[in-house]
Amino acid sequence: VWENRLLIPKCKIETYTGTTLDYTITDDIMSVHTRDMLNGVGSFSFALPVVKGATGQGYNYTDIALNDTVKFYFWYDDVESAPTTPNFAGKICKISGVMSKEQGGFFRVFSGKSLGEVLERNILWSKGWQNTAASTIVQELATDLGIYNANKIESDTTQISLSAVETYLDALKDISDYWVDGSTQVKKDFYVDVDGDLVWKSRPI
Repeated sequence: VWENRLLIPKCKIETYTGTTLDYTITDDIMSVHTRDMLNGVGSFSFALPVVKGATGQGYNYTDIALNDTVKFYFWYDDVESAPTTPNFAGKICKISGVMSKEQGGFFRVFSGKSLGEVLERNILWSKGWQNTAASTIVQELATDLGIYNANKIESDTTQISLSAVETYLDALKDISDYWVDGSTQVKKDFYVDVDGDLVWKSRPI
């Protein structure tokens, strides 16, 4: 029998210092937004109360800090529990405080970037390749950053010549859209997944 009702979205947020789980948050989430993307760096933001109520009920989440890792899980209330794999993961890059009478107290907004931020934060210095297979270069870049997983990078033998004094993100864009001629092109998409591994695979036709 079809039950005509609205599905209610649910969310769980985990915060980590290094690999140590600090908080698992479900009830206090005031707002949440994630934006994932191919061939770039995603972003996120969420808000948590620091002091709740007109007189305050103690301080909460004050030790969530810059560069902490955050994992987001999304599901609907027709499923009994949260998924075991996060839908999004990133690093906190900015923390701002807001006082709101409407929201009932002082809260903080945490915002940041997906784990792909490692690609734009690091600069390639004096790197270059001549007539090298595309996937060989990608493997080298991923290994440099500690985000290499052989199972997540497709083989591509297209020969590439590239000199780079730019970010790893820019280099991956150049390689993934490399044009030899009208019949020989590299057409790949890439991102850093929730495990922190570089994924580089064929673009859907």
